[in-house]
Amino acid sequence: MQIGNERCSIAIDKMDRAYDILNEIFTIRNNIIAERSIRDKAHLSRSSVMHILAGLKEGDMN
Repeated sequence: MQIGNERCSIAIDKMDRAYDILNEIFTIRNNIIAERSIRDKAHLSRSSVMHILAGLKEGDMN
């Protein structure tokens, strides 16, 4: 029975990691969409837009 529990635990860990990866992909995709949209409308450099987005994410706009 111990081997069955270990397999279940491994499967759950893999599912959790897959979920984390999917969330990361969606976050990156949304950031890219936001970055492109802001850059196109504001005529700012990509690095400027990414700096602004990072500040917004952290709640720091200095």
